[in-house]
Amino acid sequence: MLAFFVLLGLAWALSRPYGASVDEEAHYVRALAVSTGDLVGEPDRWPYNPLTPTQQRTIDAATRRLDVPTRVAAKQSPSDESIFNCFAFRTTASASCISEPTGRVVDRSYVGLYPPVPYVAPGLAARGAGGPVGGLLRARLASGIVCTAVLALCLIGVRDRAAPALSLLGVTAALSPTVLYFSWSMNANGLEMIAGIGFVALCLRLVRDEDTPPKLWVVTALVGFLLGASRPLGFVWILVGLWVAMLLHGPSTVVRAARRGGRRAGVMVAVLAMSVLAVIVWNLVLDARTPGVDLAAWSELVEPALRRVLHGFLPEQIAVSGWGETILPEGLYLVWKVLLVVLAALAFALGTWRQRLAPVLLLVTYLAGVVLVTRSYEAGGYPVGGRYFQPIFTAFPLVWGEVILLNRHRLAGWLRWAIVSVCAAVVAIINGTALLANGRRYSVGTDGPWSYLVDGGRWAPPGGWLPWVAVTTTGMVLLAAGFIAHSRERSAIPVRA
Repeated sequence: MLAFFVLLGLAWALSRPYGASVDEEAHYVRALAVSTGDLVGEPDRWPYNPLTPTQQRTIDAATRRLDVPTRVAAKQSPSDESIFNCFAFRTTASASCISEPTGRVVDRSYVGLYPPVPYVAPGLAARGAGGPVGGLLRARLASGIVCTAVLALCLIGVRDRAAPALSLLGVTAALSPTVLYFSWSMNANGLEMIAGIGFVALCLRLVRDEDTPPKLWVVTALVGFLLGASRPLGFVWILVGLWVAMLLHGPSTVVRAARRGGRRAGVMVAVLAMSVLAVIVWNLVLDARTPGVDLAAWSELVEPALRRVLHGFLPEQIAVSGWGETILPEGLYLVWKVLLVVLAALAFALGTWRQRLAPVLLLVTYLAGVVLVTRSYEAGGYPVGGRYFQPIFTAFPLVWGEVILLNRHRLAGWLRWAIVSVCAAVVAIINGTALLANGRRYSVGTDGPWSYLVDGGRWAPPGGWLPWVAVTTTGMVLLAAGFIAHSRERSAIPVRA
């Protein structure tokens, strides 16, 4: 799984042109400022891009002028009309129009109020580059390395020796192309997503049985701290992770697990509490909120928000990259949805009544959160993306995987092997296809020919496309073949009821 994550992550990071990720240049400026020690900057006005009065008021409230190293700083186009690249939002255009950034230094960022923790490693990594293009690539790689370390902690923590492949089922199903795309981008969403997966999975592991390794409490505290410090609303996902554990195992079970954890459990609770408090104080001191505007009535928001969950959020939470431009063939979204439905149905069939009720209550939590956040964010004139809710979206496969693991004694050995193998194959194929679709978008446009893989198209990364196809294919094969082989080997081992 780690090899798959790293190999496909490298392809995501290095086979995209400069500024091809959503909000990437704004996050890059923030990272450079953090590397100089400028954590808050000075309030400023956002001068780029035509905006409505409401949008301008909202973005100005979050904009900061920051101290950045000029050699590697993002550059503004000479026209001063936009910070976006020439291909942004033009889905049929390739990245061949891009040239080396030579304009004025950009020292403003509209994510200037975000907590600084996710920007430390990328900012320091970027400073050693020779220019903004190399700096951004280094920042992407640094973000990916941090996310890889978090994923490694998660996998080591949740792996069950009695059923190693099955115990990683939920985490595998949570690694959608969207998660890999953001994990290897210069964007705080990446750490939020991967730490969200890790924290929920580790919380479920802590209360799974009485065999919890003592160090796991400290690991969970670290992952929870990174999650809480990832974005202004990151602390909410800490509360959601604890809520998920209580939903599935019950409050009394959670309390007993904490008592067994002793001092280390107390350290975890203290770290999480301080993380939540620190981010809340950060937000209050910097006034990190949507400025006061007229809010739509609840009745006017509930139906549109719920409709967006089905028709807008799901595709984005599965696989959408760029500025929401690169999408997969509709059939592949359907395959991923079917995978989630199968996991949900199997968990419902195997689980106890509490285990069946937990995902329902989690769905209520998810929908309520969508309505609340939508009501606030969209009052500021900007649409809410599905990626903002990724940590709670990925909690669903984690819960279903946990229920299947706890009730694996009710499954025949061949069925356990089939579940894990099909899940790994689907995840590998769709992640690989998403990378190829992303490459097509920047090489020849979304309507261009797939022959770009051979002839290079109108734009190609250094070395052409074939090396990255080879890297992607290797990662896909390692994930699918590894799970298939390991789960087959273990399927005959008896398990305890």
